[in-house]
Amino acid sequence: MSSVAIKTVGCRLNQAETAQIASTFKDAGYSVLSFEDHCDVYIVHSCTITKNAERKSVQYAKSIKKKYPDALVVLAGCAVETDTENRLKGKGIDILANQKDKFRIPALLTELRGTVDSGTVDGGDRTGEDSASSKNYAEASRGPGFVQEPRNKFGMQALRRGKQRAIQTSAPLFNTTRALVKVQDGCNFCCSYCIVPQARGNPVSRPLQEVINEITQLSEDGYKEIVLTGANLGCYNFKDQSLINLLEAVEKIDALKRVRLSSIENSTIERDIINYMADSEKVCNYLHIPLQSGDDGVLSAMGRRYTVSEYRKTIEYAAKRMDLPGLGTDIIAGFPGETEAQHKNTLNLIKSLPLNNLHVFPYSIRPGTKAASLPDQLTSAVKKERCNALVQAGNKNRSEFAKAHIGRDVSVLIERNDNKNIARGWTNEYLKAEINSNTLKPNDIINFKPDSVSNNGVLLANGWAQVTSEGATTPSPS
Repeated sequence: MSSVAIKTVGCRLNQAETAQIASTFKDAGYSVLSFEDHCDVYIVHSCTITKNAERKSVQYAKSIKKKYPDALVVLAGCAVETDTENRLKGKGIDILANQKDKFRIPALLTELRGTVDSGTVDGGDRTGEDSASSKNYAEASRGPGFVQEPRNKFGMQALRRGKQRAIQTSAPLFNTTRALVKVQDGCNFCCSYCIVPQARGNPVSRPLQEVINEITQLSEDGYKEIVLTGANLGCYNFKDQSLINLLEAVEKIDALKRVRLSSIENSTIERDIINYMADSEKVCNYLHIPLQSGDDGVLSAMGRRYTVSEYRKTIEYAAKRMDLPGLGTDIIAGFPGETEAQHKNTLNLIKSLPLNNLHVFPYSIRPGTKAASLPDQLTSAVKKERCNALVQAGNKNRSEFAKAHIGRDVSVLIERNDNKNIARGWTNEYLKAEINSNTLKPNDIINFKPDSVSNNGVLLANGWAQVTSEGATTPSPS
């Protein structure tokens, strides 16, 4: 049996898609192993949202090829899709797979080897003489329609000739306690700094029933929490069925206990989501709404679709409508032309709002975006300094938010229990939690009252109470 391992770089959408890709390999008869294992095929599911993410993606591919030169290495996804100048060729990577073809790699590998069988790549036993290698694939590619790369590597055209997406017959394959479900892809907001429209195209929503079928299967497989994700989740719309309609259908799945949303753009359906979340029994009390800047001039240059005042009203409404909600955001520090005063506006806004989970990024030039050609690009030192100030403000908000939960009933999904008998997980509000216990197991959902908070905002407790299927609580020892 052939083997494959996948390394994911980037967002939750990439992670959700990695699980789909892994499922296609499992259905094709592969063993899906860890990226640290010796495999026949390695896939790096790439990200290009920042220069560093793209660099990491390529480096993972190059390093695994150096470690296992007999293996086939595939770079897939966003970095390939936006590589219009063929910068990725000659990097020691065997195959470049674009967004469509990354979902049908097993079938394409079969085509490359010239085999017509049940859809598996018969690489043989790795310890035997017939073990699959990049040389085997290179030999198979020498035919019409394929482009030979230096040292017998494949060119992008070898995989881009395929037009049809693979049919996924199994549920996505995860090795985590929560499952991520892709419900939407693409974005046409075209913010001036963002490469996503080029990397993922226009918005497309999955059929509602298809999503429900996938979540039902995952919940029957034992997943108690799922995360709905997309490139622009608030734009989900399939035949006039909105994200609210999807949530209503998801909540009817009995075996599913928790639903979490990835980020929602302000200017989509954030108010409807806040109202739904406030009244829901299953949707987690956490909302992530990207801000990017707290200055109207910078927001305008970014091409964002709201003002600072409108964003403030959304966050204040969420804090009023829900009881101590987790509120997260993204911020870009050092956008071209951002003055010190504009940076201070962002910093002051963060300090004045109940935002308790900040993701702060230094601005990264992305070729092909409008912002890449803007004047007054800031130095790395300035961007780093501004990032640090924003992170410090965010950490202070998070610490205060965590302390507000001391003595309150908090629900947590346990992800692991280490050898020190400390169970670790995440609350509904997306706070880390650590509970002294030698009985809690991964995938348990329990209620507890935090006794204290660590210096980095982790909820701590010695006691807990298990929630039974009838909804009562049963005290358990620590």
